[in-house]
Amino acid sequence: MYAYSAVFLIYFFMYNCICTVTFERNFNTADFDQKPESTVDHTFKMLQIFDKIDLNSDGVLSKDELDKYSSKLSKVISNRQLANEMATIDRDRDGNVTFNELLAAFSNEVGEEDASQNKEPLKLRFNLADKNKDGMLSLEELGDLVNPSRNAELLDLELNDVIKAHDEDGDGKISFTEYKKYRTENGEDETQSLSDFKQFDKNSDGFLTKDELAEAYKEEGEFDSFPMYDDVTNVIGSSHVTKDSWKSHANELAKTAVTDFGEMLLRPEDYDVKFDPEPETKPRQEVHAEL
Repeated sequence: MYAYSAVFLIYFFMYNCICTVTFERNFNTADFDQKPESTVDHTFKMLQIFDKIDLNSDGVLSKDELDKYSSKLSKVISNRQLANEMATIDRDRDGNVTFNELLAAFSNEVGEEDASQNKEPLKLRFNLADKNKDGMLSLEELGDLVNPSRNAELLDLELNDVIKAHDEDGDGKISFTEYKKYRTENGEDETQSLSDFKQFDKNSDGFLTKDELAEAYKEEGEFDSFPMYDDVTNVIGSSHVTKDSWKSHANELAKTAVTDFGEMLLRPEDYDVKFDPEPETKPRQEVHAEL
């Protein structure tokens, strides 16, 4: 699961916070260790995962292959989370979200007072996300609402609001002084603020323009993939990831991002994965020499 719910992210964007919005995972490998399944030998399934990652079937996993797998898995996880959020917000279970359903979820998340104060901005965003204008949000449209970078009109609204909220001198740009004021007021260290600002300030002119902010939103909108290559090579202890080394560390790798920290092994159907059944081992029969 993710640390941020969909309605919180909507609230986050409406409050115009310029910072990278990562879907932080609150995983804990200890949780997986405590489950009965953690005592199972996962080698057979992990070898099947290896074969899925090994696109050229050469028996070695390259960084490019692990990166592609990581990106694909990240999208599956993102869609899974969004579907879970839809199930929470969609009270009548009709597969769509009405504004009243969204407002109710919004109120539960941020409180009635904040929800009431932000009802009109929320309604505006709802209407922009509702592409077919049927008065409801489909799963895809809800995804646009949560991630404005996927919808040009929503993104433009967010960018204008961000600049309006931070541009104190009215020059249409955000200086570091204007940027850090909000960040430090919310408890962030100035060094971290400067580091983030430099990351967004592509031309290093000391200002954030609308185009640079748009780029930051779009980069963040592409669901962050896990550092899969680093995870795997750290566990194996080598940058040369062979099938034998993978097999030797299979149960350790089963607790990493490779399996979404064990979730894929417990609920493969949620990840569009189908594992072949492990062949049954026949009991060893004693052979008696004939007398």
